[in-house]
Amino acid sequence: MKLGVVACESLQLEVDHLVQNDPDVVFVEYLPYKLHERPNDLKEEVKIHVNNLFGKVDAVFLGYAWCRSLKGITSELNVPTVMIETDDCISALLTPSIYLDERQKCAGTYYATPYLSRNDILERYYDKFASEVDEELLVDVGLDWFVKQYFDGYKRCLHIRLGIEDQSACERNSKKFANCFGWSYEIINGRLDILADSFRKAKDLATHLEKAH
Repeated sequence: MKLGVVACESLQLEVDHLVQNDPDVVFVEYLPYKLHERPNDLKEEVKIHVNNLFGKVDAVFLGYAWCRSLKGITSELNVPTVMIETDDCISALLTPSIYLDERQKCAGTYYATPYLSRNDILERYYDKFASEVDEELLVDVGLDWFVKQYFDGYKRCLHIRLGIEDQSACERNSKKFANCFGWSYEIINGRLDILADSFRKAKDLATHLEKAH
């Protein structure tokens, strides 16, 4: 049985944890997180990279949630595929019910996943605007203005702790980010149940298809 994995780099730590040392996984690829900023491009890139595995694997584990543009994409692929059936990666790491509870508790929440917290979060957004905004405008108003506008309405940073990351670094970075804006700061324990269940379903599908052949 041969299983391929195509996933978002924002879940690389979690997916690597699930697939490591699995002899049935013969291919693993992570696509750039920035593709989320262009939903149509994200969908096309996912289709290209999964379909490139046609004839090379029995099935694919797609390490993506629906993410606005991917719901139903498995029916459009040329390779049998199982994806993460939740709204987004936050929902996948918290469960939909807990995610809903947290959104009702504070709509203006920044969810600091291990991926987002592993480095200086503020620098990530400085780099984003430095590469996207007109240079003259940057000189006039500065990067801080864009970052503050981007996060207008946010009030809380919720650090999602999984236990497989560098916990001290991630907590330090997410707390520093919250303090920069004067937000409240909280920690919540995430979980890998949904990702693990999706991965098992992909393996079961690959096994079934291999036997069918």
